[in-house]
Amino acid sequence: MGSLNDTTSLLHSTQLLCSETEAVGSSVLTTMGAQREQLENANANVQETRGVTNQARVLLRRMGRRAVMNKLCLYFVIVVLIVANCLVIYYQYLKRD
Repeated sequence: MGSLNDTTSLLHSTQLLCSETEAVGSSVLTTMGAQREQLENANANVQETRGVTNQARVLLRRMGRRAVMNKLCLYFVIVVLIVANCLVIYYQYLKRD
């Protein structure tokens, strides 16, 4: 009978171990599911950030081109004004003679 009691005890211990292992496995699956959801949300955020970053890059390039065009226009106006001043000076002082 001792052998039967030992076997029963061993079987009971094994069943408890299986039950605990199943509980741990279930807990791990739940944790992994939550982590998967977090990773999917993070991936979505990364994709959204990339889209916004690309839009910002395009906008900054446009702004840079406009700034260059504005500078060129200002330089052109400055050159025109310098030429106009030179012509005024020429006709006022040099043409009097």
